[in-house]
Amino acid sequence: SSMPPYQATLLLTEYQLMIGETGPLTGHLRNHLASLVLSQSAISEKFKIFDNETKNLKNFEKCIALQRVNKIMADKPWAINKCHIEQLRLVNLSLSEIVHALLIMAHFHSLAGIFV
Repeated sequence: SSMPPYQATLLLTEYQLMIGETGPLTGHLRNHLASLVLSQSAISEKFKIFDNETKNLKNFEKCIALQRVNKIMADKPWAINKCHIEQLRLVNLSLSEIVHALLIMAHFHSLAGIFV
């Protein structure tokens, strides 16, 4: 049986967001963001521990800032504003990294919403 038409597009989108070489975020940070979103959903509680790579100061500051934005994305994504973007810029995330991070969070929040 063939896959539904939307599924191929969904899988390609997820591939580009998470694995593809087209985005500015490292694979580690991409996976951490997906885990962060899933840890806030009812799907899984096992992702809350920071691993060693995340604990280095540079990544830790970025992850904490992204965690704050993720909490807003989980409850009121329309409330993300200029101040939140500026906070992400203060931890040295580029605009392209911020956009990529927001896309990953939005994608996994939407998937989590389907299964909850």
